[in-house]
Amino acid sequence: MKNSILTACILLVCMSFCKAQQNDSLHIFCKFPVQLKAGAKLELPVQVRYSIQGEKTGTLSLEIINEADHQSVDGWFINIFPFQYFTTIAKESYHTKFPFTVPSNFSGKIKLILRAACNQNKDSVERVITIIANKKDHE
Repeated sequence: MKNSILTACILLVCMSFCKAQQNDSLHIFCKFPVQLKAGAKLELPVQVRYSIQGEKTGTLSLEIINEADHQSVDGWFINIFPFQYFTTIAKESYHTKFPFTVPSNFSGKIKLILRAACNQNKDSVERVITIIANKKDHE
């Protein structure tokens, strides 16, 4: 019985290690703004780093969610390129930008969600950003 428990523990540790290695092979890096003004145009800079062997095609997406009702506002924010492809090349990172425009009549908070996937490797990052209303709209 002790041997089977020990074997099960070793398998769990090995499986966790393999999963951790798998998750470490793809990372998204993004310098999110803390806040934006209504009407602002932004090109969100994103970098994807990977340690995947060989040339593979992956996907990168940006989703914009209204924090008040948890609904997608991609169309309202004119998220022009919400979905992009990249190719992994040894010792190189993928750099891109996601352009979007904050509607001039929007105020509140949005959540930006970036997701990358390449084969079984995945990563995602998200950030809540405050949108400041235009003063002229509230006068």
